[in-house]
Amino acid sequence: MYAKCILEVYFGVYVEFTRSTPAVCRFPQALRSGVDIAIYDAANTTARRRKWLVDRVRDLEGVHVNVIFVESVCYDADIIRENVEETKRSSPEYAHMAEHEAHEDLEARIAHYMAYYQPMDAEEGFPFIKLIDGSRQLMTNLISGYLPGKILMLLMNQHSRPRPIFMSRHGESEFNMQGRIGGNAPLTPAGRVYAAKLCEFMQALYPAGSDLAVWTSTMVRTGETVAPMTGVYDVVKWRALDEIYAGKMEGLTYEYVAQHMAGEYEARKTDKLNYRYPGRGESYQDVFIRLEPVMFEMLRCRTPLLIIGHQAILRVLYAYLKRHTPQECPTLAMPLHTVIKLTPRAYSCDEEWFSPLEEALDGKSPTSD
Repeated sequence: MYAKCILEVYFGVYVEFTRSTPAVCRFPQALRSGVDIAIYDAANTTARRRKWLVDRVRDLEGVHVNVIFVESVCYDADIIRENVEETKRSSPEYAHMAEHEAHEDLEARIAHYMAYYQPMDAEEGFPFIKLIDGSRQLMTNLISGYLPGKILMLLMNQHSRPRPIFMSRHGESEFNMQGRIGGNAPLTPAGRVYAAKLCEFMQALYPAGSDLAVWTSTMVRTGETVAPMTGVYDVVKWRALDEIYAGKMEGLTYEYVAQHMAGEYEARKTDKLNYRYPGRGESYQDVFIRLEPVMFEMLRCRTPLLIIGHQAILRVLYAYLKRHTPQECPTLAMPLHTVIKLTPRAYSCDEEWFSPLEEALDGKSPTSD
């Protein structure tokens, strides 16, 4: 369902996610009630079935519908085995089924589909995106336009192999201590201690020379936080990961804004998602767009990843991976001096929180995936 989330967040479209044949009957009502995209989850393994579906959708009165098929084909035995294991582990459908029963059921399903499967080809005349062996290869047919192009880019960067994504805010900065908004202040002594402890924490998981990727922003406080890791890991600085820009409010305290800019203070409090800071500042909606290339690259990454960022930035990334709505995003907890470990899976996203300053995992050695 990550595709649903990214379409809603980044492209501003309302997505309806449906399953099986009865869902086709809901298309007219859904598409007339403000839905921009309907995702029909079904096998559609034969050319006859696909033609029936397209004819059914195109016959809808008063609604113009463009149809794109997404076909995922896998011949790689290792990927198939991994997908079977992951589906058995995380799918709600197999939650109460014994391991051998789940394996047998999944293998029987694959065999059933293969018996009737007819690969999509250009002769059918329908737009399609075909992913082969988990996006190792992609084939497209009749794909054009802005939104289909964005969907193609999203699928190009997807893969099914679980990998940990660690998130941490920078160490405490002088502006954090003073209660000031934004800015580009350096770390406090406590923030520098956290930077050292964070490096130790990650090295316990991934010794020097490991394939851990580290991403951060171009700002002073994140640069000082990542400094102990420079030379230990591959560190990449992204301007897109810079904190939300507060415009005229940069460097002001929240108390000052409440007293001297009461209108702005109330507007932000009322609608943090859409509120844009005055003086060419940004809103969370602007940050969604800014983070699009980061999001795609995060999805593409196959190695462990640590993102050292800022509160608003990490809220957006966390919300996406944990499937929170955009409206929930601006109020999500993202405390200082905390590491969040997320492991995206097919049907869920595992989550663990750590405090490197306090107890180094209660004296236990952390484990890596």
